[in-house]
Amino acid sequence: MRDLAITASVSDLFRASDGIDCYHRPGLWKHLVAVGVCARMVAVRTGVAGFENAFLSGLLHDVGIILIDQTCHQEFRSVILGLGSSTTLPEAERKHLGWDHTMLGHEVGVKWNFPQTVLASIRFHHQPADCPPEHAEMVHCVAIANLLCSIKDMTSVGRNLIQLPRESLAARNLDKSDLKILAADLDEEIRRHQHLFDFHRG
Repeated sequence: MRDLAITASVSDLFRASDGIDCYHRPGLWKHLVAVGVCARMVAVRTGVAGFENAFLSGLLHDVGIILIDQTCHQEFRSVILGLGSSTTLPEAERKHLGWDHTMLGHEVGVKWNFPQTVLASIRFHHQPADCPPEHAEMVHCVAIANLLCSIKDMTSVGRNLIQLPRESLAARNLDKSDLKILAADLDEEIRRHQHLFDFHRG
């Protein structure tokens, strides 16, 4: 019930707008819900305690992107148009803004009283090795889910810029064959949670 309420509330941020190159808000919303669904699946299958926070951690991991889009739209446009195939999104954001979506999302999450595990997932999903140990399990699950969803063309900004989170795969004892199984099973999980993807349409 909590997850549904927060999903419905957050979805208001993603009302359709003009896209920028391959980025558009509905696509980002699809990515966030998919990562939430996938993070929970990874957490359950790898025995993470407190897996009930996995969906929320995945759903909110990239909330900083929509906040930049809404509050610094011209700068965000420069970020998106300046993306290269070898540049990660945080690197491009820091180049144009001096900070990135993980930093902004974390600061806003603190003010909104997000759970500590969710805050860690927002801040460290691109750098899971830097996460405080007490939240590392969940951050690793979100990093893996972020990879899987991006590989399956459900990306945050319309292109796959995610680097392989080797430390997360090692931490959750997963290999390439496990990733293939998770990726295949994700399709059914997405179908089961289709109602969550439709929230942003109002």
